[in-house]
Amino acid sequence: MLSVINAGAVEMKGWQVHVGLQYNELLVSADGAIVVGESGLPVSIGKNGMVFAGYPMTDLKIAIKITGDYTQIQVQITIKGTMFGLKSGTPMPKNLNLLNDGYKCPAAKRQGYFSTESMWRLID
Repeated sequence: MLSVINAGAVEMKGWQVHVGLQYNELLVSADGAIVVGESGLPVSIGKNGMVFAGYPMTDLKIAIKITGDYTQIQVQITIKGTMFGLKSGTPMPKNLNLLNDGYKCPAAKRQGYFSTESMWRLID
Protein backbone atom coordinates (compact mmCIF):
# COMPACT_ATOMS: atom_id res chain seq x y z
CA MET A 1 0.00 0.00 0.00
CA LEU A 2 1.23 3.47 -0.87
CA SER A 3 -0.31 6.44 0.97
CA VAL A 4 -0.05 10.03 -0.24
CA ILE A 5 -1.23 12.65 2.26
CA ASN A 6 -1.32 16.37 1.57
CA ALA A 7 -0.48 17.88 4.95
CA GLY A 8 0.65 21.13 3.34
CA ALA A 9 -0.97 24.54 2.96
CA VAL A 10 -1.50 24.33 -0.81
CA GLU A 11 -3.83 22.03 -2.73
CA MET A 12 -1.87 19.35 -4.61
CA LYS A 13 -3.08 19.36 -8.20
CA GLY A 14 -2.48 16.32 -10.39
CA TRP A 15 -0.29 14.42 -7.93
CA GLN A 16 2.25 11.93 -9.25
CA VAL A 17 4.61 9.59 -7.39
CA HIS A 18 7.67 7.79 -8.75
CA VAL A 19 8.37 4.46 -7.04
CA GLY A 20 11.89 3.18 -7.71
CA LEU A 21 12.12 -0.57 -7.40
CA GLN A 22 15.01 -2.94 -6.79
CA TYR A 23 13.79 -6.27 -8.16
CA ASN A 24 12.05 -7.33 -11.36
CA GLU A 25 8.52 -6.62 -10.18
CA LEU A 26 5.44 -7.46 -12.20
CA LEU A 27 2.53 -5.13 -11.37
CA VAL A 28 -0.84 -6.86 -11.49
CA SER A 29 -3.15 -4.15 -10.11
CA ALA A 30 -3.05 -0.69 -8.56
CA ASP A 31 -6.36 0.44 -7.05
CA GLY A 32 -6.57 4.19 -6.48
CA ALA A 33 -4.14 5.25 -9.22
CA ILE A 34 -2.99 4.60 -12.76
CA VAL A 35 0.50 3.76 -13.98
CA VAL A 36 1.69 6.61 -16.22
CA GLY A 37 2.78 5.50 -19.69
CA GLU A 38 1.14 2.07 -19.52
CA SER A 39 -2.05 1.12 -21.30
CA GLY A 40 -2.99 -1.85 -19.17
CA LEU A 41 -2.03 -4.33 -16.51
CA PRO A 42 -0.23 -6.59 -15.82
CA VAL A 43 3.00 -4.76 -16.66
CA SER A 44 6.64 -5.60 -16.06
CA ILE A 45 8.16 -2.78 -14.03
CA GLY A 46 11.78 -3.90 -13.84
CA LYS A 47 14.38 -1.94 -11.87
CA ASN A 48 13.56 1.51 -13.31
CA GLY A 49 10.38 1.84 -11.30
CA MET A 50 7.08 3.40 -12.25
CA VAL A 51 5.07 6.60 -11.91
CA PHE A 52 1.63 6.52 -10.34
CA ALA A 53 -0.86 9.31 -11.01
CA GLY A 54 -4.10 10.03 -9.25
CA TYR A 55 -7.19 8.31 -10.58
CA PRO A 56 -9.97 8.78 -9.81
CA MET A 57 -8.71 11.29 -7.21
CA THR A 58 -6.34 13.54 -9.15
CA ASP A 59 -6.13 16.42 -6.65
CA LEU A 60 -5.56 16.42 -2.89
CA LYS A 61 -7.15 19.27 -0.94
CA ILE A 62 -5.71 20.92 2.17
CA ALA A 63 -6.83 19.90 5.64
CA ILE A 64 -7.81 23.40 6.83
CA LYS A 65 -10.56 23.61 4.19
CA ILE A 66 -12.11 20.21 4.75
CA THR A 67 -11.83 19.93 8.55
CA GLY A 68 -9.91 16.68 8.74
CA ASP A 69 -11.82 14.65 6.15
CA TYR A 70 -8.96 12.35 5.12
CA THR A 71 -10.86 11.13 2.06
CA GLN A 72 -10.15 14.52 0.45
CA ILE A 73 -6.51 15.02 1.51
CA GLN A 74 -5.20 11.47 1.21
CA VAL A 75 -5.13 8.66 -1.30
CA GLN A 76 -4.12 5.07 -0.68
CA ILE A 77 -2.98 2.92 -3.56
CA THR A 78 -3.35 -0.81 -3.08
CA ILE A 79 -0.58 -2.39 -5.12
CA LYS A 80 -0.61 -6.06 -6.09
CA GLY A 81 2.06 -7.88 -7.99
CA THR A 82 4.96 -10.25 -7.80
CA MET A 83 8.71 -9.97 -7.82
CA PHE A 84 11.59 -12.04 -8.99
CA GLY A 85 15.02 -12.10 -7.38
CA LEU A 86 14.02 -11.47 -3.76
CA LYS A 87 16.01 -13.97 -1.72
CA SER A 88 14.50 -13.17 1.68
CA GLY A 89 12.91 -10.39 3.67
CA THR A 90 10.15 -7.91 2.96
CA PRO A 91 10.34 -5.93 -0.29
CA MET A 92 10.78 -2.19 -0.01
CA PRO A 93 11.05 0.44 -2.73
CA LYS A 94 14.52 1.72 -3.55
CA ASN A 95 13.20 5.29 -3.52
CA LEU A 96 9.99 7.32 -3.53
CA ASN A 97 9.62 10.73 -5.11
CA LEU A 98 6.61 12.97 -5.24
CA LEU A 99 6.90 14.59 -8.67
CA ASN A 100 4.84 17.67 -7.84
CA ASP A 101 6.85 20.89 -7.52
CA GLY A 102 7.51 22.10 -3.99
CA TYR A 103 7.35 18.72 -2.23
CA LYS A 104 10.10 16.44 -0.89
CA CYS A 105 9.75 12.89 0.28
CA PRO A 106 11.34 11.32 3.33
CA ALA A 107 13.22 8.05 2.89
CA ALA A 108 11.00 4.98 2.64
CA LYS A 109 10.63 3.11 5.89
CA ARG A 110 8.89 0.00 7.06
CA GLN A 111 5.88 0.49 9.33
CA GLY A 112 5.26 -2.58 11.42
CA TYR A 113 5.90 -6.11 10.24
CA PHE A 114 4.46 -7.38 6.99
CA SER A 115 5.29 -10.85 5.79
CA THR A 116 4.17 -10.45 2.19
CA GLU A 117 3.47 -6.76 1.69
CA SER A 118 5.00 -3.37 2.41
CA MET A 119 3.56 -0.02 3.33
CA TRP A 120 5.10 3.10 1.89
CA ARG A 121 4.13 6.61 2.93
CA LEU A 122 4.76 9.99 1.41
CA ILE A 123 4.03 12.88 3.71
CA ASP A 124 4.60 16.54 2.91
